[in-house]
Amino acid sequence: MGDKMQDDDGPSDSSLLVIIVDTNPNQRYITEDPKVLTGCLDAVIAFANSHLMQKSRNLLGVIGCHFHKSEYLYPSPGKPLDVRQIDGQYELFTLVEKTIKMRLVNLIKSQPQEDKPGESLLAGALAMALCFISRMRREATPGLRMSSRILIVTGSSDTAAQYINYMNVFFTAQKQQVLIDVCSLDKHLSLLQQGCDITGGLYLKVPSLEGLLQYLLVSTILCSNPYY
Repeated sequence: MGDKMQDDDGPSDSSLLVIIVDTNPNQRYITEDPKVLTGCLDAVIAFANSHLMQKSRNLLGVIGCHFHKSEYLYPSPGKPLDVRQIDGQYELFTLVEKTIKMRLVNLIKSQPQEDKPGESLLAGALAMALCFISRMRREATPGLRMSSRILIVTGSSDTAAQYINYMNVFFTAQKQQVLIDVCSLDKHLSLLQQGCDITGGLYLKVPSLEGLLQYLLVSTILCSNPYY
């Protein structure tokens, strides 16, 4: 796949969206009410499925970011799940939901119990996302026009400790024509907003977690459907 694919006029044949979900337990909204994470995750999954629904060739990747490591939540590198239609959902949508939730539980359970939660490894998760995008581009059908974006959903604060790593990832994404979008669930994130500005992505600070899915969908529509 050529790096100039997004410069061509007209819509792409396929859109690859990689969502990075910050699951660090020291995020303020989780420490205040751990159950809120479930609602946020449901909103992210619904948004991911809406992306897949737009075009049959659209692709998806989801990465869970914790304080001790980051892992792919979808697609799963392990054994395929038993997929069945549930309440009329498409089998693919059911697979996405079941895989993400199953692997997220495994990610949380794998955290060292003796370690105190530290900073979320978002810069490393971004690097993983770029690697995933590069691989999907290499494996794509010759001639397929694919646009690529990364969406970060986080309630963590900015951290100067990862500044150099962030800048390296931001400029790598810019070079590869990958847009970085950020959805902040808590504080304003000036460092991550720089990543949006550098790559031409979107920055959204949601005023209410209850309407997370609506904010994601509306921001996408108002910005001329960048995911589609």
